[in-house]
Amino acid sequence: NGSSSSSSSLSSASSTPKPQVTSVIDGARDCLAYTTCKVIVAVADPGVTILSTDSLSLSISGISFPSAPSLALIHSTTTSLAVTVTLPAAPAGTASLALTVTPLESVYNVSVPVLPQTPRIVSVLPSSTTSAGGVAVTVTATFLPKVSQATDLAVTLGGTNMGGVSLLWSDDGSTSLTATVPGDTPAGKQALSIAYKDGLQQTDGNNATYNYTSAELLVVSAVDASASCVSNCKGGVSGGWTASFTVAGLGGGIAEVSMF
Repeated sequence: NGSSSSSSSLSSASSTPKPQVTSVIDGARDCLAYTTCKVIVAVADPGVTILSTDSLSLSISGISFPSAPSLALIHSTTTSLAVTVTLPAAPAGTASLALTVTPLESVYNVSVPVLPQTPRIVSVLPSSTTSAGGVAVTVTATFLPKVSQATDLAVTLGGTNMGGVSLLWSDDGSTSLTATVPGDTPAGKQALSIAYKDGLQQTDGNNATYNYTSAELLVVSAVDASASCVSNCKGGVSGGWTASFTVAGLGGGIAEVSMF
């Protein structure tokens, strides 16, 4: 009988499902730096039912959040537990979450990559200049790395270094600077780029390096810029007609422009 009892006990223990934990980002593909992110943590076969988040506790390592993440119970049965973890906006990195469920004191671990935002130039003022150069341009970009001096960034126009680069501000959300258009810049739409210098590159979880951001600056020839009306050049004082112009000095030859 003793042997039979032992065999039954082992069979019962081995039939108890082992909890499995998974996670998914709610409403997005990834968690991004400096943006609030909701992570749904699901546990299959937790073996316990809870009534509220009072039975849950969360510890986090890997990223320093400015405030404590919040927990919301989605549902709970002995076979399924789902919890929403809302992570506050924070820098890029990997957040290691440890969710503890009482009364069993079971701990479920989840790793959540928080990816860097892609830098973007959001403002270039003025948005056009002449090929003579010497014009100071103010450029504002989002999600560049925070820098303390202008020499940490390389600013170019059409591949040529811009002069007089001066940093206005730089924080986790945006960077603004002024730079001077170089002389003899070819007419046309030229790429204005801001690149991180060595040691300031950011890499996301897919090993893609964000090392620059760019926008277009329209450069007009300082020598032979001209425009002339081709058709429908006169209309009533109330306006509302379309006139066709030929414009020279914008690069790439002569372009046709519609005026309203």
